[in-house]
Amino acid sequence: MPPPPEPPVQKPKDVEEFERQLSLAQQGLAQAQAVVAARFMKGEGCPQNYGAAFRWAEESADQGNADGQVVLGALYRCGEGVEADHSKAFALYSQAAAQGSKIGQFCLGVAYENGYGVAEDLVQAKKWFQKADEQGVPNAKEAIERVSELLSEIEKKAESKESWWKQKKQRSKAQ
Repeated sequence: MPPPPEPPVQKPKDVEEFERQLSLAQQGLAQAQAVVAARFMKGEGCPQNYGAAFRWAEESADQGNADGQVVLGALYRCGEGVEADHSKAFALYSQAAAQGSKIGQFCLGVAYENGYGVAEDLVQAKKWFQKADEQGVPNAKEAIERVSELLSEIEKKAESKESWWKQKKQRSKAQ
């Protein structure tokens, strides 16, 4: 008696989902293109491939998709699949944030906090982290606290410097 036939090999769910999204991306759907780009970037359901991630993210971003803009911005910021360009990353994060993307808002906060593609501006960083926090981005609260502490330190130093100058002026007048 021959052995029973083996059951068909099941693809892992992440591979099936990747293939489904890839099919939609190939049809020109911007959101699917962004998903495929992110999966290529992380190697989820497919081998990691930054070049493919860049190509799909660019197609998505060119259609104005905020998720595609965020992925493309991340690739430019890290220099994966493309030469690093913080200014382009900042512009893409700005476009995504303007559309209400919570990840775009968080990434914009990071850019302002660290001076990636823009002059460092902790007040702007805090503003964007707060917007991301309002939308439930998990790391936003910690980022707000970190930036708030830095701003507090800067304020204390400024007050100390101002006090020193006032004392110096008073001494000069007394002499």
